[in-house]
Amino acid sequence: MWVSRFHRANTLSLPTPSWPLLSLLVLLQFAVWYSPIKSRLDQVNRAEQRVLQDAYAKKQWQRQIQQLRHHAWINKTLFQTRLQVMLATHQAHWQLTGTASLVDWQTLQETAQKQVSLRLQSVRWWLQNDGRWKGRLQFDVVPARANATYQNWLPVRVGERPVKTTNWQLVSIMRQQGKASALLKDAYHHTLWVTEGSWLPELGASVASISSKQVRLISRAGTVAALRLYPKGGAHE
Repeated sequence: MWVSRFHRANTLSLPTPSWPLLSLLVLLQFAVWYSPIKSRLDQVNRAEQRVLQDAYAKKQWQRQIQQLRHHAWINKTLFQTRLQVMLATHQAHWQLTGTASLVDWQTLQETAQKQVSLRLQSVRWWLQNDGRWKGRLQFDVVPARANATYQNWLPVRVGERPVKTTNWQLVSIMRQQGKASALLKDAYHHTLWVTEGSWLPELGASVASISSKQVRLISRAGTVAALRLYPKGGAHE
């Protein structure tokens, strides 16, 4: 009897929880766990995205390697290539050499950047006496990017002004110990002696060659012009 009364008294003394209070406790518990759960989910999503991006970049890199290995878009009579591939690190280096006109170099430059994604590491240019350019270029093969910036590797701008020799005269040619030199007169009647390789800033050209009757000039863009010996001049041996 006493036990029954005690149990009934204790039962009646316990407070009855209200639904608003329970809801508040659930919300507080959710708030406590929401931030770490969300952070963990974000980490998982980022990891999955990195895996997908790496797989896509690897696929694009392999496609570019195939393009450079087969390179049907390169004129092999003008250009030579060498490809170095490091599979373990997914790195590749591409070397391009050749001797061609500036227009041929520009065509290759445009075509290459449509086919593969390259980053120029080093470049050397030599202007030949026939107006062509000899080049040696080193590239890194990099992941393809949408809307990549167009790169200009050319030594000079295509379409530069031609060599204008108006009012310039070849006065005389002299050859001593097998080396030729020429006396030129500019538009202001100033005279100057030149040899092969001399740079003429007023004309934007250098002396490519000196023969017995003319001086051949070539601009950096490969434009060729000539100054011929007037009948009243002479060639001195």
